[in-house]
Amino acid sequence: MLALDPNTGKIKWGYQYTPNDDWDYDGMATPILVDTTIDGKPVKAAVVSNRNGYFYAIDRSNGQFLYAIPLIENINWTTGLDPKTGKPTINEAMKPVANGKTVEKIIPGLEGGTNWFPPAYDPSTGVLFVATNQWGMGLTSWEKGKLQYKPGDVYQGVDYQMYRMGDTIGHLKAIDIANKKVLWDVPSPLPFFSGMLATKGGVVFTGDQRGRLLAYDSKTGKEVWKFQTGSAINASPMTYELDGKQYVAILSGLGGDPSFYYSAPKGGMLWVFAIDGKVDEGGMYNEQVIEKMLPAAKP
Repeated sequence: MLALDPNTGKIKWGYQYTPNDDWDYDGMATPILVDTTIDGKPVKAAVVSNRNGYFYAIDRSNGQFLYAIPLIENINWTTGLDPKTGKPTINEAMKPVANGKTVEKIIPGLEGGTNWFPPAYDPSTGVLFVATNQWGMGLTSWEKGKLQYKPGDVYQGVDYQMYRMGDTIGHLKAIDIANKKVLWDVPSPLPFFSGMLATKGGVVFTGDQRGRLLAYDSKTGKEVWKFQTGSAINASPMTYELDGKQYVAILSGLGGDPSFYYSAPKGGMLWVFAIDGKVDEGGMYNEQVIEKMLPAAKP
């Protein structure tokens, strides 16, 4: 994360979450600017739920590390974070070596504890809402003779396999930023890849891989409404007002990374809802865990 001087265009400070790009090569959730109080002091912070499984808060005026808390259980790619700088110590046992054995149960996997999907923040309560995924992976390094770059071919240096670490992968979490804690956690058997939308009325919207647009009470995490769209939701919900009426819109359609791991109906629909909408939820989609899902990690 970099800060630029608006007058000179030069970098004022930089903050690096991990010492290499292996854990962040594909995407990262959007950092959010938050004015809050932490440890009794007013802070202009920037916060982000990182792919590496941790939620970070830094002082956005100078890049100083404030704190980090794990949002994923059993993180093992690092042996811990420096409490002053936030710099991780890489767990060497979780790094594959050339011509070596497969390294199993690296947590989180390369899809991340959080991916690109944006969180949402309610400034009236100081609570951030974010989707996380509890999964792991195995890495097998290529043989040295196979490490030949060919333009247009995938060149990772390793083969990987994502794993379920249990029956639940996805989690929606509400984070009290000032008090450094998770307020509530809503689980889902499949990973979440939809962004979050927090409204002033105390409702949080998101979507899941079972095709449902979901609404939760922002204070408790209780589900207050849902609608089955017929295909997985990877997009972020949005809201707008037209002629005095408020609407919520969402794109529905399986695609991207989730389609690598699951077999599910395709789609490509824009759904728009209003409070006085008349369309009932349909039964177009099987809400059971989808077949051909990720293999479970071995004990």
